[in-house]
Amino acid sequence: MDRVIELPYGACKIELRLPEANLAGVFTPQPVEPCAELSAEVQRALADPLDCPPLSALPGPGENVVILLEDHTRPTPTADLLPWVLDALVQAGVRDADITQMFPPRENFESLHPRLADVIDAKMSRDIQPVGQKASGLTEAGRRG
Repeated sequence: MDRVIELPYGACKIELRLPEANLAGVFTPQPVEPCAELSAEVQRALADPLDCPPLSALPGPGENVVILLEDHTRPTPTADLLPWVLDALVQAGVRDADITQMFPPRENFESLHPRLADVIDAKMSRDIQPVGQKASGLTEAGRRG
């Protein structure tokens, strides 16, 4: 017997049909209360992360930084988080010209461009160009022989 699972994908859902025998379980995140003040919590997390130095202490002037961003298919509040990450990098002495924002590979990267405004705000990403790459041969990824 098959089980139908709905996966969120951007503003819609995708149905996945799997045989019950092949399904170990369906795992979902536990509900979490939202923080009262997002900007304060992001600043705290960047200044005092778990088990590593603050982001502003990791890179230095002249170093290149790549920020891998989620595309519109994930419910990540990139537009809320990215300005604080960029500010931490500037505090570390990283120039905008040394920062690249990269989106995951897609079969049709061009289709993402109209949705970029949903992920990042051009005003807050300053002179940093988003970079994407067209995926090719993704069906072959991970196969051997």
